[in-house]
Amino acid sequence: MVHYPKVSIVIPVYNYEQYIKECIDSCLDQTYSNIEIIVVDDGSTDGTPAIIESYGNKVISLKQANLGAAVALNNGIKASTGEFVCWLSSDDAFLPNKIELQVNQFLLLPGYDLVYTDFYVIDSNGVTISEFESAWHPPSRALSQVLLSNFINGSTVMMRRKIWEAVDGFYERIPANVDTHMWIKLLLINARFLLLPEKLVRYRTHPGNQSHNKELMQTYIDLVFMWAFKTIPINKIHAGNRPNSALFSKGVKHFKVKRIGTFLACYKRMEPFTFAKFVATALYLYSHLVYFKYIRYINGKYKECFL
Repeated sequence: MVHYPKVSIVIPVYNYEQYIKECIDSCLDQTYSNIEIIVVDDGSTDGTPAIIESYGNKVISLKQANLGAAVALNNGIKASTGEFVCWLSSDDAFLPNKIELQVNQFLLLPGYDLVYTDFYVIDSNGVTISEFESAWHPPSRALSQVLLSNFINGSTVMMRRKIWEAVDGFYERIPANVDTHMWIKLLLINARFLLLPEKLVRYRTHPGNQSHNKELMQTYIDLVFMWAFKTIPINKIHAGNRPNSALFSKGVKHFKVKRIGTFLACYKRMEPFTFAKFVATALYLYSHLVYFKYIRYINGKYKECFL
């Protein structure tokens, strides 16, 4: 007899009365029946709470002060009972067979811990404007590729509950870029990621998206990168890769000093000794001097959420 595990879907929401009904309905319309839907109202002040209440016992409703999506996700998952967990941004929507197809992948390939998918990009009116095919990278290269570019859309993910518990959930002291932080933590404990190459989510882009707040996103991308490059050994960052110009260029753009130091540290090991190696070594030593100054600056400016 086939065991059909329970799947918990967590929806964090803050002031999205215009989208939350479509979001919840897309979960209720799933072809897979053994699910629970947990909606966490993150202190909404618009009509969102009334819409959630209208569903009665079809959803589990939680309320909290406005503490951010990471806190809402953690609270929702802690309150859930599913063997598998997934989450859905309140302005996005699942396609009807999303949960069923992902559960099937876990049943067929039990060695994986997380399954993610491709997705459609829609506008504020729900009109499809593009299709996105997610990348997949083997375990040897996944970590460096996440640092290069986050290739996983969080709304497409389903993961084993035990792997979420193994990394203590989402980091709650940053309001943005928590997905990238989560993927890095999972990869550091050798979690295995699987891509299901089907478009199973409608990802909405509109002016209210957090990703449109460039200053906010840049600040917390920098913080996550700083934590990553302080935590992860250089050889693990570049495992399966030669140090490449793309990673270097992104480092210059997003986290200048430490990534320059990391990149040059790799080339410092080049043999035999050359003038290029001498220059790289000198720049590497200089970058460390600047890096310590930068750490003091970050510690002072963002101390309350330092990773």
